[in-house]
Amino acid sequence: MLIPINYLPISKDSWFAPSWAAWYLDRDSESATVPPRMVQTQLALYDKLKSTAESAEQNDLMRAILDISADQFYVMGVALPPNRKGIVAKNFKNVPKVIPAAWSFATPAPTNPAQYYIEDK
Repeated sequence: MLIPINYLPISKDSWFAPSWAAWYLDRDSESATVPPRMVQTQLALYDKLKSTAESAEQNDLMRAILDISADQFYVMGVALPPNRKGIVAKNFKNVPKVIPAAWSFATPAPTNPAQYYIEDK
């Protein structure tokens, strides 16, 4: 719900239809293109979602947005990012072998770095 750039064109960072996103952000923009009616409906649902406090209603609105996205099939993922490697000193302990890496998941925070420690030899 917070950053649905894979499902609708709402920002300059959207993965598809940048001119539709430009229209959403500023209809007078030189790069704006009026999106199809279905996309306009989806964007209106997103505006309603952002102004709704009730979590059940937010879930219903997001489900409607995702249903439209699934029917329209805007984006198709074709690749995953490559695995990353890291180096950990032998005396640096309690570091998991695998650490999730994502900008939205604040690496290495999910691994609880407060629990890392340095072992004296």
